[in-house]
Amino acid sequence: MSDNLQGQDSTSTLIEKYREAVLAYEKITKEIAALLEANDGGTVKMSDEDYLLYRDMAHRRDVLYDMLKRLEVRLLGEDAG
Repeated sequence: MSDNLQGQDSTSTLIEKYREAVLAYEKITKEIAALLEANDGGTVKMSDEDYLLYRDMAHRRDVLYDMLKRLEVRLLGEDAG
């Protein structure tokens, strides 16, 4: 395979990973919003179980956000930030 085709394939793969990460980020963000809404908009009145769930989801969202930023840099270069 020529270098150009490998570069295109690599870019296509990165774009697909980025698209999947965006969808996962949007999904977890909606789930967090729903959990917060179900608990009067915050964590103060959450049960321990809901709070642990919230913290887990927030951590996963943070990991996805970091992944998105790293993929942006790989796709767009250092000016992506």
